[in-house]
Amino acid sequence: MDFETITCIVLLSNLHQQGEADASCSVVRGHVEKSATRTVNILQLNINDTLKKLAELASILYSQNVHVACLQETKLNPRLNLKIKGYTVIRKDRLTSSGGGIAFLVKTPEVKFAEIFQSTSSSVNSNTEAQAINIFLPRHAITLVNAYHHDDSPIDTNLPQSLADTTAETRIILGDLKAKSPSWGCNVLNSKGIQLDDLVDELNMTILNTGENTYVSRINSSTLLRLLMWPKPF
Repeated sequence: MDFETITCIVLLSNLHQQGEADASCSVVRGHVEKSATRTVNILQLNINDTLKKLAELASILYSQNVHVACLQETKLNPRLNLKIKGYTVIRKDRLTSSGGGIAFLVKTPEVKFAEIFQSTSSSVNSNTEAQAINIFLPRHAITLVNAYHHDDSPIDTNLPQSLADTTAETRIILGDLKAKSPSWGCNVLNSKGIQLDDLVDELNMTILNTGENTYVSRINSSTLLRLLMWPKPF
């Protein structure tokens, strides 16, 4: 049975090594065609060290029937191998320092996809990490951009913007960019929030977050850090 459209995107908070999430899972409904007979499930997760939580990650993938997972803070390097049965891994490790890193996990051969390669000069001197793939459905294509930014420096918005510049009918940018804005339910506005507000307007997209917190710190303070940008309806 062929895929028709996206049913939901799950924004999951940081995962403890024991497999418990820091905050509740937030399900963001996307556009669903009434005639859809099968849908694509997408997971976004700042995993904060993939190998330490591999069993828990696999459990989520299988139990939630995740077709594409977008991971941030994978903390992998070329010497570390990552394999999950039934999934193809597309990694972008941080090579300049420890930590960071992003990855797609695509359920194959069920999901047809192609990696989008960025120019080598697009991310020079930037702390923004981003990667993209195209997912091919029978009726249309979807561009998925997975992004991560770990510090207080400005986001290189040109990077996710250039990766999202495709001919796909649907373009989705999601990730953990440490950006805060009342536009997506935060109580404060920081400099990266201003950047993303401008990017959303420039790309004619909208934020699908519900305002529910996506991160709870170890001292029980909560905030909304994971974002989903979706095209505005015509």
